[in-house]
Amino acid sequence: MCTTQPLISVIIPSYNRSELIKETLDSVHSQSYQNWECIIVDDGSTDGSQEIITRYVMKDERFRFFQRNREPKGAPTCRNIGIEKSEGDYFIFLDSDDLLADNCLENRIKNVYLNTNYDFWVFGTYVFYDKPGDSSDNWNLLHKDNDDLFRFILYDNPWGTGGPLWKKQTVQILKGYDESAYCWQDWEFHIRAIVNNFRYWKCNEDYHDLYYRKRALNLSDEKHHLIKLKSLINLFEKIEPIISNNRTDKKKIQSAIGNLYFKFLINLNDKNAIELVLEFTGTKTYKRIFVTYERILLKIWMRKLTIQKFNYLKNIYIVNLLKLLNREKFSSKYDSTYCFSKNKMI
Repeated sequence: MCTTQPLISVIIPSYNRSELIKETLDSVHSQSYQNWECIIVDDGSTDGSQEIITRYVMKDERFRFFQRNREPKGAPTCRNIGIEKSEGDYFIFLDSDDLLADNCLENRIKNVYLNTNYDFWVFGTYVFYDKPGDSSDNWNLLHKDNDDLFRFILYDNPWGTGGPLWKKQTVQILKGYDESAYCWQDWEFHIRAIVNNFRYWKCNEDYHDLYYRKRALNLSDEKHHLIKLKSLINLFEKIEPIISNNRTDKKKIQSAIGNLYFKFLINLNDKNAIELVLEFTGTKTYKRIFVTYERILLKIWMRKLTIQKFNYLKNIYIVNLLKLLNREKFSSKYDSTYCFSKNKMI
């Protein structure tokens, strides 16, 4: 096995992480593998996290700190700035609240040498809440019957942000992250890597060298949901033709994307709508109705829609769903609540 130690760039976007960033940087500093650089790109923090990061830079020159110096705001831009500033041969994209196991980098480089001729390598991830080891859950199973592209489309993501170790050239060919994506940036990035036929290796199911912090969901305001929805529509529109042009099972892929879009559609907002629809998820009736309306869903996500038009179609879908379930009293109430008619959208 080769004994050289290539430089690994750990790239971390950060925004208002003063309560957690220290743990993340400590996990990098504790690596048994020494030839690394850690590039932190701040997204305009106001909570004192910049001062914490600066102390690490002063303590160890392998930490390098940058401010986002261009628009748009967000983790994808920060990651791309990190790519531009990096000097490493390999990349790991690490979220600012996740942790590396002490032997993470050593293990990954070892597997690069044991499994050559790949463009990226994927490793297992544990879930934790407060401290590593407080949960025995995995991020997901790396190996299942469905192929990985299909799993991503079903949002059964085999791996997350920090799971892969990337060759620098691979990331450069992919041209980094989509900076217009407000959410699901990793999902889109990983799909692009797969459909562009980059070769990758996955570790055994029982090995994990990364800890993903699972936190309670924060309920965001309606404005946040609308921005998120616009971003998702844009991602779907970009991803679908790329996938379809590289697959023979086009209808299966379109159906899977429609399914994913449906899941997001009924869970976007409005508590009453969520409760009414989720009451029937998993039932045979629910599955039969989804097949009936699948074409409608595909039309929704394949077009560029205003938020008003999307919500209009979404509400029609939910009302019809409830009517088919013999819940006319609910659908009638829902209809009047959203104030739409056959000819006019209010």
